[in-house]
Amino acid sequence: MDLIFENLCNLVFPGILKNKINESENNGLIRIWVAGCSTGEEVYSLAICIKEYLGANAEKLQIFATDISEPAIIKAR
Repeated sequence: MDLIFENLCNLVFPGILKNKINESENNGLIRIWVAGCSTGEEVYSLAICIKEYLGANAEKLQIFATDISEPAIIKAR
């Protein structure tokens, strides 16, 4: 599992930030969508990981989580 988070920090997050720096809309707001969130653990783990990566810049972050199962969404909330 650690390799997944290392790949996020080394490959995915830098690409997201690079695109945000080149984009003037939304005042640099970073939005992440997690599809198939099930119980919300995936979203929570991702939120911790990106918050640690961003440090002080984490205030411009929104994470959306969705799932096809309404009971799963209710439980995740």
